[in-house]
Amino acid sequence: MSFPPNSPTFVSKNEFLEYLDTYVFHFDVNPLYQRVVESAFFDNVDGKWHIKAMNVERNIVENYVVRFLVVATGENSEGFVPRIEGLNEFGGKIMHSIEYGNGKSFKKKDVLVVGCGNSGMEIAYDLANWGAQTSIVARSSDDGAIFDENGMPKKRSSCHWKGEKGIYCVGFASAGLFGISSDAKNISEDINRILMHVDNKMNEISSSSN
Repeated sequence: MSFPPNSPTFVSKNEFLEYLDTYVFHFDVNPLYQRVVESAFFDNVDGKWHIKAMNVERNIVENYVVRFLVVATGENSEGFVPRIEGLNEFGGKIMHSIEYGNGKSFKKKDVLVVGCGNSGMEIAYDLANWGAQTSIVARSSDDGAIFDENGMPKKRSSCHWKGEKGIYCVGFASAGLFGISSDAKNISEDINRILMHVDNKMNEISSSSN
């Protein structure tokens, strides 16, 4: 499901949350929260994935048996601050975007936002609204032709999202929300294709027996 046609290129946090709520309602998705996966293994006997998860609200272990397993923790589940020469000697405040609340405490201060993705652009905009002297540094595309004009890797596997035995992964392509969306679409289409193939086989068997 696409974003509304009037959505900006960089949607805000609230707009993204609204999109997720709309998606859940539209497709009647019933996500289970407050679960921590403890183990997952593929059983060659029944051809399915067996997952053990802790329900932290009820403090009980739940078991799931599924044909397809999608790992969707993504590449941004934890904040990553790269090693930059001289960063340790910097006397000001350093924080990852995951720690950012609002720009109130940065009013009239010089702030450098590293990165111009969704989070970077939204934070820079918020800082400016709070009166911070905001600058943005973005990765240059002049890097030996490794990245394209949008700062994304040119070379990547076309099926990086698909593993063996029905396991998939979403959001590990270093391509931001667009990459996550593309992975999710590819996975859903692949699972649907497999299920359609199984249904056709079952119909053929049923027709033969009749």
